Amino acid sequence: MSTPTLESLLARIDTWVLAQPRAIEERLARPSTKVSGLPPTLATLFAWRDGERGAGGLFSGMLLPDYEAAWRAEVESGSCQVRFLGQAAARLLDHDVFIGGEACAREPGPGAKAAKLIPFVALRSPLEGGDADDGEDDIDEEGDFSGDVDEWLLCVDSLREQVWLLQYPDDLDDRECIVHQAPSLAAFFEPLVARLETGAVSLDLPADELPEDPEADATRTAKLLVTLLLQQELIELADDVLLDEVADRLESRLLKKPRPKAVEAVVAFFEEDPTIGEIYIDPEGLQVIVEEFI
Repeated sequence: MSTPTLESLLARIDTWVLAQPRAIEERLARPSTKVSGLPPTLATLFAWRDGERGAGGLFSGMLLPDYEAAWRAEVESGSCQVRFLGQAAARLLDHDVFIGGEACAREPGPGAKAAKLIPFVALRSPLEGGDADDGEDDIDEEGDFSGDVDEWLLCVDSLREQVWLLQYPDDLDDRECIVHQAPSLAAFFEPLVARLETGAVSLDLPADELPEDPEADATRTAKLLVTLLLQQELIELADDVLLDEVADRLESRLLKKPRPKAVEAVVAFFEEDPTIGEIYIDPEGLQVIVEEFI
């Protein structure tokens, strides 16, 4: 079976995020509107989201079980920290390397070609006496990390767009400090997305970040419903119409009382509203789906 495209995997993450507490989505930065000079798949990632605000969010939930388990003999449980970097930090922290097959090193070897390693995730674990959770920005203006911590970067190379784990800022001549992770970003994300969708990811959000009443959030419900119908190819939007525009127009119908009136109003919306270009499901089938969301 072929690997799904990176775009389809990121869309599946969006679907999962929309069904979670708002705090998870709010930790993700907005898409980058200007991405140039990066490997195409990495540009796709930053055009999806330009990093994550702090650690402990979505990427921590997806990645921490694997990397913390690998380092458990060296660090205390729960002490690792994972952060999805933005484009600006990624450009600051790129490294010149030479790649040949599944080997990567600072110095050229037989058949190796020059490339750059460009990071997209930082992983931190405390050294003896250090603290990974210091609450400070970890990257200074010169691209150096602060704090008594062991730093690793998940990177994409500019040559073949493979994914590597790079120890930073240790001696890069040591090949053990640059470890091959996946043949592509899509291959890297595929098992992580499966982990999300099977309910194997648990995020520990502070109580004050949890919404008081998630079911009352009509805007998020509208976005989730429209996203699902689009992904299942049950509707098409009219030309030049954005998903957020449709969700905004749908929101008021979700708020109708009692519930049967809201269901009726939402079904009518998809049949009548000018933002909907085509609909490929009968009203009865659409009603069944809508009832799951209200």
